[in-house]
Amino acid sequence: MRWIVSMIAVLSLWAGPVQAAPYQALRSGGYLDMETGAVIPADPGNRHYRQVQAWIADGNTPVMDVPSEQELSVAIEKEADRRILAVTGGDTRQKQMLARSNELLLNGIVNGSFTPAEQDEIDQLKTANAWIKSVRQAAQAAATTLPGLTDSEKIAFDVGTDVNWPVNP
Repeated sequence: MRWIVSMIAVLSLWAGPVQAAPYQALRSGGYLDMETGAVIPADPGNRHYRQVQAWIADGNTPVMDVPSEQELSVAIEKEADRRILAVTGGDTRQKQMLARSNELLLNGIVNGSFTPAEQDEIDQLKTANAWIKSVRQAAQAAATTLPGLTDSEKIAFDVGTDVNWPVNP
């Protein structure tokens, strides 16, 4: 038993102390100096950036900036909003669609039926609404998968391609 303890001590002296990586790779493209707290921009003209690149070229690997589940969830919701606004034409257009739906509903109640043009418009509004709901459902489904992701999967997660978004109408 004593020889095992001695062997561990010799190996630790030979290998040297284990040191944490002094840099963290930021998702913004730069690095964080973990010792000083300084942010190093991804600028080849910056001497600190060149030091980090030389350190990496020597075979070292910076700590990765792992997004939290909350950050990924917010990114998913923002992407859902972006997709919806790109198709519907913005918040004002959505409000106009809602107002028109109400107007058509009231016309149908008062008149007892819809004209063929009104029915076509209702069908288009239903299709748009169903698509918006499916975008929201895709976002919610993606958010439920976040707790099961590894750090590597969180780093690689792409809200544009890793969510099962519905095809635009």
